[in-house]
Amino acid sequence: MAQQQVSLNDRDLLESVKTLRTNIDFAGIDEPIRSIILTSAEKGDGKSLIACALAIAESAAKKRTLIIDNDFRNPQIANHFHVRGRFKLATVLQATEDNLMDFCLETKYPNLYVLDLGNRRSDSVEVLSSRRYDALLKTAIKKFDFVIVDTPPLGMFIDAALVAPKTDGAIIVIRSGKNDIQSVKNTISQLEKANARILGAVLNCSKKKHSDYYYYYSKKEHRTKKKEVH
Repeated sequence: MAQQQVSLNDRDLLESVKTLRTNIDFAGIDEPIRSIILTSAEKGDGKSLIACALAIAESAAKKRTLIIDNDFRNPQIANHFHVRGRFKLATVLQATEDNLMDFCLETKYPNLYVLDLGNRRSDSVEVLSSRRYDALLKTAIKKFDFVIVDTPPLGMFIDAALVAPKTDGAIIVIRSGKNDIQSVKNTISQLEKANARILGAVLNCSKKKHSDYYYYYSKKEHRTKKKEVH
């Protein structure tokens, strides 16, 4: 996408992300979905942009929403929302139900907060496998109506497979004309091996009337629309 910027002024983005939010709701009719991760097969698929736009849509639906930047190697969420946390990861991991909001950053969107886990680091596997991280995520899910976790591309790093089973489901972002089918299959396979619930996928940057838009489809639909991914 030429311009990586979160904006509710983009009509195509707004309408498509509303559809994504609605489909997530439908996927949780029996058990409401309150936490998800977003990942992708490769770098540059627009994963963080979709995560931010979805967070805005959820908050606009009157849900108290938290987006967590779990991409330790290339954090983008704080930049998108023009906020910046002042606490190091070790401090944030000490958060409890009583003081979690001290670490959550307000955005210009009502009901929407960002949890910035700090600077780039290479020990993400150790962090995400820790009891401290588990406790932090559980606390966030308890305090908020909806939690979105932005994770690195699963085709490059294992992080998403570690976090996905701790949430209600995973969404894979696929960039039209960029990802090959095998890389997408590998991403799906890694999530399945981790016993993660795959909610579906977003086809990013497909062309519709000469503008970029986003499209959601369920796992069942994925089997009938493979040509669209190619």
